[in-house]
Amino acid sequence: MRKCFEVGMKKSDALKHVEESSPPIVVIPQVQVAATLTMNPTKHLKSVYLFWHGYLSSLKSLYTVENPTNIFADIEYKLIKQSHYDKAEKGSMSMLFSLLIEHIIPFKRLTHDQRVSIMRNIARPVAMIYKTSSTAIVFPNDSNRFVTSFGYCIDKRDIGYFFEYKDGWIGVEKLLHPVVDEIISVAKDFHGYREVEVGLLAIMLLAQRMRKEELSDAENEVYWKELLAEAHEDIVATYGFADGGIKFAELFMKLSRINVTL
Repeated sequence: MRKCFEVGMKKSDALKHVEESSPPIVVIPQVQVAATLTMNPTKHLKSVYLFWHGYLSSLKSLYTVENPTNIFADIEYKLIKQSHYDKAEKGSMSMLFSLLIEHIIPFKRLTHDQRVSIMRNIARPVAMIYKTSSTAIVFPNDSNRFVTSFGYCIDKRDIGYFFEYKDGWIGVEKLLHPVVDEIISVAKDFHGYREVEVGLLAIMLLAQRMRKEELSDAENEVYWKELLAEAHEDIVATYGFADGGIKFAELFMKLSRINVTL
């Protein structure tokens, strides 16, 4: 399934972009992060919230730069072409790289080469967490469209538009339909989740990858355990003991599904 989705959606250029910048520079206006959080701020969980909220704000800023005449207008999501998609993915990866360094201590402790190695494996699934969680908000009842970046989407009924009707797009369309269906299915599981919970999912992916590459030392393991303890306490305080426990468990189920399908 991964191979199907990657047809026409290559990330090699984006990875090259990360490798050649040290660190990558996000050349877009910075949006002030909201001072009032949607949760009780705690040491590590607050950093996760600031990381994810900053990521969302940066993507909105990128849209504003591209569409200066729409600053005060209601956002109407429009179809995206592959050439624009590739450009947006590069910018998104650069933002992700910089914000992880700024807010997530275990990632900040890594060398540049180690960070790039980690990014090779988490960039796409983290981007998919953004796409699916945003789709749940923007298109909660739509079975055809999903968000690619702020202000843009893909419609499975018009895959040809994405590929700009280039030679071979019809064959690719048949391969992508089941993948798009799976993405939209995952998106439906994100209904009702707060930013901090979505951001936590991204950081759990980071922790998994650092452990797999044997880059999570004892100090980092303390960080992950403290973060999960804070997250569990916050989720239980927000939803109650029974519902909070279920919500916390659901995060791990989502993590497993993203790893397998996306």
